[in-house]
Amino acid sequence: MRALCTLSLLTVSLFATPIFAAEPAAASVPGGGMAVSAKFEATVVTVNLKSRKVTLRSKDGETFDLVAGAEARNLDNLRAGDQVSAEYFEAIAMQLKKVKGEAHTTAGAMVGRTPKGKKPGALFEREVQFVADVIAVDSVKKLVTVKGAAGRIVELKVEDPAKLAEVKVGDQVEGVFSQALAITVTAQAAPKTKK
Repeated sequence: MRALCTLSLLTVSLFATPIFAAEPAAASVPGGGMAVSAKFEATVVTVNLKSRKVTLRSKDGETFDLVAGAEARNLDNLRAGDQVSAEYFEAIAMQLKKVKGEAHTTAGAMVGRTPKGKKPGALFEREVQFVADVIAVDSVKKLVTVKGAAGRIVELKVEDPAKLAEVKVGDQVEGVFSQALAITVTAQAAPKTKK
């Protein structure tokens, strides 16, 4: 079964913010579209259970504070020295839709969390299927501008010149936008004892 989630929960969940500070790596998606991924690792410095504030230190030594939302289960099991890893992925794939109809969006979402009593952790995934109207095509910049059902305008990069040549203003594209975030926490490694 596929787990899907809304990333609005991400903003109120533990360790959500730093993932966007990581350097993304972009790659083309077959069929027209783009994928972005980022990884983030940090060490827990302090945990204040009363305020739910967690201080983290990134690998480059930068410290920052986050406030864990109510959705962040098992905060009381988080300790200084624990290692936090987060991986974020998003992709958009689209294809030309030759049939006319109204622009629309269908979304599905779900959140998975670690069981009670374990270290904090979660999996967030979201998938949005859409049909959008093409309102501009820039063959020089390889961009297709689309307008969705709610009026949101998005520019999509299309690397394949043959696919780009097929798209005209007034056409529609259909596609899938996917996002995923996995957060894991591991206990601080025990110090090695000398023999």
